Amino acid sequence: MHIFAKMITLAIVLLMLLGVGLILVEFFITPGFIVGVLGVLCIAYAIYFGYQHLPTWQAHTYMVIGVFATLYLGVKLLTGTTYSRIANKDIIEGKMNRRDLLNLEVGMKGTTLSALRPSGNALFDNKKCEVLTEGDFVYANTEIKIIKIEQDKVFVKPV
Repeated sequence: MHIFAKMITLAIVLLMLLGVGLILVEFFITPGFIVGVLGVLCIAYAIYFGYQHLPTWQAHTYMVIGVFATLYLGVKLLTGTTYSRIANKDIIEGKMNRRDLLNLEVGMKGTTLSALRPSGNALFDNKKCEVLTEGDFVYANTEIKIIKIEQDKVFVKPV
């Protein structure tokens, strides 16, 4: 095989590997559209480049390999259990401000742990709770009083 043909073959193989690598980066690292399209374009250009500089049978071989690799990656990555192996499967079972566990009542006094802008954290009977003001800014370490409880929202005002 002529040295020029070997260099062309190496360039085509490297372009195809770059294209496959970019497609894999698209799926696993950078969600979006651009990197995957660049990968497909690298594979398409490798095929085009092969038809320009190699014998037809060899270009057909690279085309079949490139199309198969692209379709295989597309089908494999878009279906099946590809993401289930790397996805977080933990379930959040808790709820915010479980009033039944905190025993909060209108009129109770507490202290803010953080600034309320309008929401933040407060301490009632040594129990931490997320609270809301009705629009007023309240500094941290301020004494507050519960004025209203709606579902799991606790509204307070400074004392």
